[in-house]
Parts: sequence; structure tokens; C-alpha cells
Amino acid sequence: MAKNSITDYSATASLNTDIQSVDIAEGCLPSGINNAIRELMADLADMNDGTTVLTSPSVSSITISGGSISGISDLAVADGGTGASTAADARANLEVDQAGTAVALAIALG
Repeated sequence: MAKNSITDYSATASLNTDIQSVDIAEGCLPSGINNAIRELMADLADMNDGTTVLTSPSVSSITISGGSISGISDLAVADGGTGASTAADARANLEVDQAGTAVALAIALG
């Protein structure tokens, strides 16, 4: 099967005998290697541009320094969130008023 996208590549190296139908099997023409590297670079650029979606991305740690996140569920209070997507609902879930007095009172009372 032709490897027409990075998602078609195999984790078993010996099964990757072409890139975008450019032959890279043992004994291939040397000129094919140049073309295969160019095709591989194009595949990586597609991933970087977001035009190829990874099938199972996973990260253990990430830093987000700007922009926005959408399409996620509200983080539960038990998990360190507010369990809400609006400020009003967050205050209700955390049982505080707009001034935060319920929190200040709880801290003062210990």
C-alpha cells in the first residue's frame, strides 16, 4: 500500500518501503531517496499546518502561552476547576458571591 500521508506510515521500519509512492525499498534508485525526502518534508509540513490530523495524539505536559482553547468540558471542582464555563456559574459552584466574601469568611473562620 502506498504511504500517501504520515498517518499511513508504519511503526515497523521495514514496512515503510515508499513515501508518497516514491520507492525507498532496498536496492531502490538513488534518485528516489532525494524525492522521498522531499515528500517526507511535505508530509511533515502538512502536519505542522494542521492539514493532516494525527490519529492518536497524546501529551503528558504542555504549556500554553496564548490563544484560546475550545471544545473542552468544564473542569470539575473536585479536579481543581470551577465546574462552570461562566463566571456566574463558577461563583455558584464555589459558593461565593461576586466580591468573594464567602471565601474570605471561610478563611477567617478557619
